[in-house]
Amino acid sequence: MGDMNIDLLKCDNHSKTNEYLDTVISHGYLPVITKPTNICSSSATLIDKTYTNDISSTNHSGIIITDVADNFETFS
Repeated sequence: MGDMNIDLLKCDNHSKTNEYLDTVISHGYLPVITKPTNICSSSATLIDKTYTNDISSTNHSGIIITDVADNFETFS
């Protein structure tokens, strides 16, 4: 898990973000949160990350939408 402030939603058009995600995946980890974790009126970002290296098990993960903090809560 981590809060690296790298927006994974930009991996298609930002080379450093793509490089970061490629490095994570090359080490055998996959992101389990793939939707925005921070949404405001002008933007949506995915900066709160959870990864797994166990793709064979059933993984239940998601986002808890709340207005308590800037970012939504995630679980896995």
